[in-house]
Amino acid sequence: VWFEHYKSFLLHHADMASQAGVDTLILGGKWLNPALPNGVLFDGSPSGVLLESEDLWRKLISEVRQRYTGQVAWGMSYREGQILPPFLDAVDQVYLDWLIPAASPDEALPTIEDLTFSLGQVLDGRILEIQTAIGKPLTLVTQIPSEHGLDWQALATNALLEAINQRDWIAGVVTGNY
Repeated sequence: VWFEHYKSFLLHHADMASQAGVDTLILGGKWLNPALPNGVLFDGSPSGVLLESEDLWRKLISEVRQRYTGQVAWGMSYREGQILPPFLDAVDQVYLDWLIPAASPDEALPTIEDLTFSLGQVLDGRILEIQTAIGKPLTLVTQIPSEHGLDWQALATNALLEAINQRDWIAGVVTGNY
């Protein structure tokens, strides 16, 4: 029943995106994790999603494509040890939501060079593994909190952009939740 309701939601938005001439329609998001194959609830326990959930997702994406001819992207959160949805081959690109933790207020701010290096290690590690596994354009949706000050946020944003500019396999970057 949930998939039928969500199908109505998706198709409505696919129609709206088509009528508006939108270039890319982004599906997914961390709130859908319980409905994905091997889904987990927010407390980490299994969601009990239907065994055929992969087929249901593929069918939903196919029906979206019948109504919307632009790029179809999948949005998901970056986290260590995550299992990639098996239907990512059905989308054109992936938007990866990456929360960059704030520096501790008790610590001195790192240099931009050190922070660029640190962020580059994460990019060249698991995030590159994800991009290689999906074999599709990857756009980072970064979140850099300002809870410990705008100096940290500005430093981290500059370091991140420097690290991203050194890697041509990253298709784009979006900043959010500042």
